Amino acid sequence: MIATGPALTDAQRAAVDHTHGPLLIVAGAGTGKTRVLVERYRRLRQEGVPAERILLLTFTEKAAREVLDRVEQEDYLPAGERFILTYHAFAQRFLQEDGWLCGIPRAFRIVSEVRKWELMRDVLLTQRPAHLFHAQRPFERIGELLKLVERAKQELISPAEFRAWAEANAGVDDPVVGAQREAALVYTEYQQRMLAEDRLDFDDTIYFSVQLLAAEPSVAMRQSQRFAQVMVDEFQDTNFAQSRLLELLAGADRNLCVVGDDDQSIYKFRGASVANLARFRAVYPDATVVRLEENYRSRGPILRAAARLIREDPDRLEKRLTATRGEGTPVSVLTANSVTDEADAVAAFVKRAIEEGRHRPNAIAVLLRANAHLHNFARALQRSSVAYQVSGGRGFYQQPEIKDCLAYLRAIDGPDDTVYLMRLLSLPRYAVDAVEAGRWARRARDDGRRFFDILQEAEDDGARR
Repeated sequence: MIATGPALTDAQRAAVDHTHGPLLIVAGAGTGKTRVLVERYRRLRQEGVPAERILLLTFTEKAAREVLDRVEQEDYLPAGERFILTYHAFAQRFLQEDGWLCGIPRAFRIVSEVRKWELMRDVLLTQRPAHLFHAQRPFERIGELLKLVERAKQELISPAEFRAWAEANAGVDDPVVGAQREAALVYTEYQQRMLAEDRLDFDDTIYFSVQLLAAEPSVAMRQSQRFAQVMVDEFQDTNFAQSRLLELLAGADRNLCVVGDDDQSIYKFRGASVANLARFRAVYPDATVVRLEENYRSRGPILRAAARLIREDPDRLEKRLTATRGEGTPVSVLTANSVTDEADAVAAFVKRAIEEGRHRPNAIAVLLRANAHLHNFARALQRSSVAYQVSGGRGFYQQPEIKDCLAYLRAIDGPDDTVYLMRLLSLPRYAVDAVEAGRWARRARDDGRRFFDILQEAEDDGARR
């Protein structure tokens, strides 16, 4: 039994039929890239490639599930284990098998965001770097430092390399250079503390996988022989470390197929760079390039408006999307004097459209660039008495007030939970000095006692004084 559907376009067919050597599929928005990935997977299976020798990597678990579901619906050949998973899931499995060769224990755990914060806090309290630590605001740089460490790993910069680079500027009397030298020491100790607990973060899984494959040719050869084909979705969102991982996995056979669109890169804040598309063509100058340009999702006016905006990007790959759905309503542009005026105008437009019967309420969507803008539009819709439903915004449990309430409940249920007690101590009604709270937390850890008991002792001491 073979799944049927609309015939593939010439470009889609070219991508599906190319099964040997490097392939770059430049897939514009709505051009059927997922179908091409699934059809190409099916073609490889028909050519005799076992399912367990095809590695298909995605960025999100949702995307991996979607592709896996589609593949299982359309690939009716007997299959063993399928390797359709995220970068990090693959790297975790790889390190669990071979990580011991570079000192990673098989039973390593992925560190939580809370524990990362705690580790960085402990490093700052220990080192007290002059440019990065202030007694009145001791932890305000933790977020920045965690992002710096994250970016260093995504660029395959080790603590030693970071430190060597910083020390090369040791004689420069500049606060920025001083902060960089301190950050190098913070990065070094932070990583030492995390590894001492047998923990890795998600970027570590990629970082150590690359280090191992690069340092152990026999391991790299075994992995490249294990997977006859490597396919990658959303390649424009790869960072340097992920891109290097793919090159090592492809090996000498170079059967690497990547699907990407530089116009759709959304993970630059995570170190992703469309420069990796250019890098792919530099590493594989003989790569076949297939462009998918027939858009099945949007109508002509939307595609033309988007093209006029994105064409100002000098680094983009040239592509011209055409709409298979024909023309539609012209795009209108609203200019407002403020964010509030903009939100009010949108709310008024939505209300008129509903009252005049032009659109059903559930057929109207307001798309926002960032969650930070959600509040203004929600308030505007409320003022206009328009019912709405939020999708994809900051969840109920992520609201600061809800987090505070949960911290109280957690503290009542388990008063030995340091993280939630620290959150409560930072509330204005308690106004506990952060340095003092950190000192109490270290004391509890060093003495092997409950943080709550240390707080009670501190309260009793204060009462006696």
